[in-house]
Amino acid sequence: FEDSILFSYQVDSKFNRKISDATIYATRKAKLDKEKSEETYVLGKIKDIYSQAGYDAFIKIYNKDKSKFLMYHKDPQTFEKVIEEILRTYPSKELNDKNKEIPCNPFEKYRQENGPIRKYSKKSNGPEIKSLKYYDNKLGNHIDITPESSDNQVVLQSLKPWRTDVYFNHQTKKYELMGLKYSDLSFEKGSGKYSISNQKYNSIKRIEGIDEQSEFKFTLYKNDLILIKDSENNEQKLFRFNSRNDTAKHYIELKPYDKAKFDGEQELITILGNVAKGGRCLKGLNKSNISIFKVKTDVLGKKHIIKKEGDEPKLKF
Repeated sequence: FEDSILFSYQVDSKFNRKISDATIYATRKAKLDKEKSEETYVLGKIKDIYSQAGYDAFIKIYNKDKSKFLMYHKDPQTFEKVIEEILRTYPSKELNDKNKEIPCNPFEKYRQENGPIRKYSKKSNGPEIKSLKYYDNKLGNHIDITPESSDNQVVLQSLKPWRTDVYFNHQTKKYELMGLKYSDLSFEKGSGKYSISNQKYNSIKRIEGIDEQSEFKFTLYKNDLILIKDSENNEQKLFRFNSRNDTAKHYIELKPYDKAKFDGEQELITILGNVAKGGRCLKGLNKSNISIFKVKTDVLGKKHIIKKEGDEPKLKF
């Protein structure tokens, strides 16, 4: 190992670091005009329909599928007789001082003439409308944090990679890698703890191409050190693990141990070849004649090779 100089990196193994920063999303079930069945959607919100950015966001959704707006379903009278009437009556473009056509906001034009837009009522005194909610994306990977008193799901969405579990297939003599995202975790409301169920973990294993008979070796988090050995050419090199890359199975992104990033086309060991021109190092580790070890550094800066980190991966935190 490179013992003459000690380098320190913070290993990011904290399971709730990204979760605590994640955005909380409300959800609703709905059947949009272009869908065949009811789906669960994450809700989006246009916070200010009077701003130009707010109108631009509105009209983009409206032109694509106006049934995405909750008001279209929940309050069709307001949507048809107020919102759409304004769109028909007020312009979305105007001429500036130089006689050049520029975009403008029909909702703001209405407000300037009549005051704030209000929900439909016979006496025209309904509640003011400033924002609009819409059905954004179909609910995908998430962590359910729905309060017991809520009829609708409340979720955390974070698709960023969290950890990589390394397995070894004794039949093929190759390593297999599976990635877990923050959103794969479940939140236990009673205990306040996070976990991954065996059922979900095994499902991810199958999707990631991990053989049922493969042996668990260890878990890697961002900035963990790994030693990769090329047994055929008798070469080895120490790297920093960055994350598993989800563009192809068993690929990971590596960083240099002794500096922030690789040089473009930097030479590695024979079995891994060179770094890409831009300095990014994405490498597949599902190869023959390769050995992978996790490396731990103690408080004195001494490095210790870890070949195996337990019989089973940790699923409760």
